[in-house]
Amino acid sequence: MESTDPTGAEDPGSRPRRRGLLAGLRSFDGRAVFFVVACFLLLGLAFSGALTVGNGIEITREESVEIAREHIDFDPEKAEARLFRQGFRLFPVWGVSFSIPDADDPSEFARLTTVEVDARTGEVLVISVDNPDDE
Repeated sequence: MESTDPTGAEDPGSRPRRRGLLAGLRSFDGRAVFFVVACFLLLGLAFSGALTVGNGIEITREESVEIAREHIDFDPEKAEARLFRQGFRLFPVWGVSFSIPDADDPSEFARLTTVEVDARTGEVLVISVDNPDDE
């Protein structure tokens, strides 16, 4: 016994459902397509090496500390250098900090100077001096 719709419309369950890549893509909205494309672009950049920190580094950690030391006017108790990326083109920069801890509160600093050194050329980009005694 076949059931019919009084309006004459075809029963949607009687047609085979379309499956496949094109049918699936039609169900995506613009945000999903953007997300998929963005993921592929990021993967491509990562595999090409554009997002790796090691690209273009000519100055070693030790050299960056020596370059930065020339721009401070005190004898630090502690020196640290960390590599990070900066700018639109993500060029490598050494952030070198020199400090003397506060005698009353070791979590604070009596003197702190941070020097940013271009890891490609050794050029000093920024010098930040933080002396709480001057405040």
